[in-house]
Amino acid sequence: MPFRARGGAFLIITYGQIILAISIEIGRLLYAVNYDKGGKMDLPQSGGALGGCADITALPILEGIANITFLGLGCRIKSALDPSDLMMGIPGKDLERIAKNIENMAKPIAMLGTRKK
Repeated sequence: MPFRARGGAFLIITYGQIILAISIEIGRLLYAVNYDKGGKMDLPQSGGALGGCADITALPILEGIANITFLGLGCRIKSALDPSDLMMGIPGKDLERIAKNIENMAKPIAMLGTRKK
């Protein structure tokens, strides 16, 4: 069942998690994926050519890793996605851990909006 979150739309899919969101939200989700171990993340994405099929559906299920896609031109035309939308696939087994990490990051993320310019 789809539900909206501030600034983006999230879509739940069985056997994994497919998320549609604006780029800043995908970035924060990547922080949450990597929160426990830190360091560099290898995101083996195809540059959009295999976006919805391989990058964010098959890879998270078969390899057990989160990944993003910029989506190909055809996908963007057919779906009428906003230019700032990205998609991310997360293995279902990681959802609870990532949700906890997002809660742990809530205070630092909120501080981003209070910086003086």
